[in-house]
Amino acid sequence: MKITAIMGSPRKGNTLDAVRKIEAEILAVDPTVEVNYVFLKDTKLEPCRGCFACIGRGEELCPHKDALSDVLNTMLDADGVIIASPSYVQSVPALMKNFIDRAAYLCHRPVFFDKPCLVVVTSCGGGIKETLTYLSKIMRSWGFASTLNLGIMMHPAMGYSPKTLANIRRTAQQFLATVRQGDKTVPGLLDLMQFRMMRFNAQMDQKHFPADVLFYADKNDYYLPSRAGALKSGAARVFEKLIVRIMDATM
Repeated sequence: MKITAIMGSPRKGNTLDAVRKIEAEILAVDPTVEVNYVFLKDTKLEPCRGCFACIGRGEELCPHKDALSDVLNTMLDADGVIIASPSYVQSVPALMKNFIDRAAYLCHRPVFFDKPCLVVVTSCGGGIKETLTYLSKIMRSWGFASTLNLGIMMHPAMGYSPKTLANIRRTAQQFLATVRQGDKTVPGLLDLMQFRMMRFNAQMDQKHFPADVLFYADKNDYYLPSRAGALKSGAARVFEKLIVRIMDATM
């Protein structure tokens, strides 16, 4: 099994140390697991221009020809993904934010299905909750069916508390168990509603979203053959019809 860790810190400090501890806990259970690190600071991703090309017409039309596709393919090839970042001013560092912005099209056309994700945030002050919430929301929009969250409050001069070490061990073992079985989380009603709204948006504005039109052309109730059941799928269809009627009445 392969796990890819995307490291969003501009330095190799607390966040790397935390993920190394997670790796050690995983290898203690299964030494055959391969953990690969991708340091965003070494990928030299160009800043997003906000040109909308990737979202509207397709990611292959991004004006930057750099390592972004390599990073995303490494994530796709893995059995599980760790997204690790310190909290800077209540959010992610510029490196991580630029990575997310460059992959903005994944919020429209998600690809990371049935793949577990562990979001790790470190801080020696505040911002853990806010940063975890932000990153988890983005990872869900990229297709990860669910995320495990691990916030680590620590200071290099103080080290890890016994409670923090126990939390790292417990979360690492839980993540490994999910990687082994594959994340088969059933989409919830909100997931189904989000899918229908994204598809509806593409259908309503085909001029600006031709890439989305192609992406959703062969998808009916969900991005994958749905395991949601008839009741939730039916409720999502009713929601979509209601939104269409409201929009028709206001246009």
